Amino acid sequence: MSAPPPRPRSLDPSDLGFEPQPAVRWYNPGVFTGSGLRVGMTSVFGSFLDKRELQAHKPATVDRSYATRDELWIDFAADTGDGFAATMTVASHLGRRSLTVDVDGTERVLPRGDVLVLGGDEVYPGATAEDYENRFAGPLRAALPWTVGEHPALYAIPGDHDWHDGLTEFLRLFTQQRWLGGWRTRQGRSYFALELPHGWWLWGIDAQPDTYIDEPQLEFFREVAAEASPGDKLILATPTPTWTYLERDPRAFRNLAFVERTLVRPRGIDLRLTLAGNSHHYTRYSDRGRGGAPDTRASHKVTSGGGGAFLHPTHDRCSEVQIVVDPEDPDDRATYRMRAAYPDRATSRRQALGALALPWRNLGFMLVPAVLTVALLWTNQFGLRTLGDAEESFAAAGERWGWADLFIGLFRNPLSAVTVVALLGGLWAFAKPPPWASRGWPGAVARTVMAAVHTLAQVATIVAVSLLALTVASWLVDGGAWFTVAASLVAFAAGGVACSLAFGAYLAAANALPGMRTHGNETFAAARITSHKNFLRLHLDGDGRLTVYVLGIERAVRRRDWRPDPDNGDPEAPLLVPVRGDSPPRLIDRIVVE
Repeated sequence: MSAPPPRPRSLDPSDLGFEPQPAVRWYNPGVFTGSGLRVGMTSVFGSFLDKRELQAHKPATVDRSYATRDELWIDFAADTGDGFAATMTVASHLGRRSLTVDVDGTERVLPRGDVLVLGGDEVYPGATAEDYENRFAGPLRAALPWTVGEHPALYAIPGDHDWHDGLTEFLRLFTQQRWLGGWRTRQGRSYFALELPHGWWLWGIDAQPDTYIDEPQLEFFREVAAEASPGDKLILATPTPTWTYLERDPRAFRNLAFVERTLVRPRGIDLRLTLAGNSHHYTRYSDRGRGGAPDTRASHKVTSGGGGAFLHPTHDRCSEVQIVVDPEDPDDRATYRMRAAYPDRATSRRQALGALALPWRNLGFMLVPAVLTVALLWTNQFGLRTLGDAEESFAAAGERWGWADLFIGLFRNPLSAVTVVALLGGLWAFAKPPPWASRGWPGAVARTVMAAVHTLAQVATIVAVSLLALTVASWLVDGGAWFTVAASLVAFAAGGVACSLAFGAYLAAANALPGMRTHGNETFAAARITSHKNFLRLHLDGDGRLTVYVLGIERAVRRRDWRPDPDNGDPEAPLLVPVRGDSPPRLIDRIVVE
């Protein structure tokens, strides 16, 4: 195997080969619209042209090179390629030769993984070659541009964002035996299997959202399962933690249940650990081991999606899930309880208030409510159009008109009334009912109530801004065209900020209020929180014991606090180093599987 390209002897910021990107502003109209169109295209055409079916001609990968080792280290990270600050922070720790952490009061050195497994959503917001380069591959190469000795391997499974182009760029990047810095890709398809020491296996499955697993992939894993011996142990990597979705959708676990029911159990394979990304936090659900208490014989389902994307909440996850693998067996029901979360639930609930920063964290979003406010001011019966036709100034009319008049005026003009109804319809479609009312008529009622409350809040805000705009304009000019211009400008500026704040307040309340626990993705996307990153470092020791070290990073190093680092004599030194704000990883959880 050839070596990776050598690191440069000197480094100028322009020589990085990629352009560091800010975190995605999901509420900017262009990003929001483009992401929605990509999801729609994938949903419509993905079932007609499934790239997994077309991969059948490519050799599938069963990597047996690690099976005879005495011990092995594996890194796992997911949801990586978002903003430079968070992605580079995580990548820099993955690339270091070793990390030292405190384990029960004793410092423990954890070597870099011999294998790096990426658990999905390697890039955001779309799967373009440019985004892969600037948001994922570039930071990875900067973190570890060169390796000495045995080069670590890199395996990846795609998430829903990798599927936005039907896996085209994913397959080009990960299935052509390419170098990504000091890591070498080895897989031939979007899924893979690794035979590990001491009777352990690692499977990476490509479970495209909301579809059945394709036949070539199932046939591949049937052949892999046939090579295993009864009693062998399995680590299963999947792109989505569907066990956490059961509260909303009882069928969410069907794909993983099918894999376990038809491939794993018939061969006597023991599924001990399931890993996933997609949710940008860390949670661990465990069943009860022998003796009725959690121990080293328990099975664990872990979500570790802290590789770089904005933070997701943990307080809205259910504390207990019931998992059924074989629905025809009435006794086949396992209870998994949440044993660990990062950030903890109390911190996560407080962080939901970050949605109130939506106007400043997503500047482009303010354009939408700003235009809407001006439009409703112009079409309001007591708004600018009426004043423009009247000979009296607002100073005189304002003695009789107030907030209530402007509110009622919205519904006395057909244009403004239809606009308000359209706003209600849009917010109804956006509303996401709480988990306890997610289906059937309770869900429809909950969605209607949520949309009505949100619409009322937005309309009240627009009316208040309209009154403010007319009042301020009356102070500046006395009627005429300049009055209209002044009022429109004030409404545009104040409406964009005030209505965005109202939108953020709705999200924060929907996610943080007791009993709600909804809109988690939308709430934290508005806040764009880059703290609480995490990744896993797994160790298979000489006795066949698997220890999972869960490493948390409290805060990301800001983009402006990285500087190029020229060749310092260490061939594995990163190209970029933090000059301040570095937050060393700490152990946030530890899993031991005998």
